[in-house]
Amino acid sequence: MATCALIVNLSGQDVIAPQVAASGAACTSLVVLSADEYANWQNNPLNLSGSDGLLISAAVIGVWGAAFGWRALARTLNIGDGDSTSE
Repeated sequence: MATCALIVNLSGQDVIAPQVAASGAACTSLVVLSADEYANWQNNPLNLSGSDGLLISAAVIGVWGAAFGWRALARTLNIGDGDSTSE
């Protein structure tokens, strides 16, 4: 279970101490996770870094660009297939 915590300076050394909060109050400082919670958070497929998100967005834009190019090529090649008459 995640626990609210504070960084407290005891005898010149910083330590993490549990935050005493009223029931139902949100954490105002740190949230400490258990080992299982951290492992589940790390394995979340939606947990992306900025570079991962940029890579995925570039791939999506690339696929859209390729589709646009193929569509434009297909339209160009089909221009002469209409009902135009040549004299």
